[in-house]
Amino acid sequence: MWFSKFPITVNFLSVNKDVSNKEKRNVLVYPNPSSDYIKVSEKMETLIVYDAVGREVLRAKDTDTVDLRSLISGNYILKLYSKEISNSYKIIKK
Repeated sequence: MWFSKFPITVNFLSVNKDVSNKEKRNVLVYPNPSSDYIKVSEKMETLIVYDAVGREVLRAKDTDTVDLRSLISGNYILKLYSKEISNSYKIIKK
């Protein structure tokens, strides 16, 4: 058997909530699944929604609500950003 010593780099969009520079706080994202709006329990500086391929499909600033009505049904990743928080959540659009 032969094993390579070269590092293997894999880049993909994940739902990992651990961010080294940010505080770990439990933020609620509801209702999930939703057909129209997703609410966040705290107002965020930026809310970004990514599709399953990792493309940004929605962006909202200074709000606690994301309007999903323009999206097709499916799975998405919601990334929350503020000065204190940076988290990712899997959301489902019905």
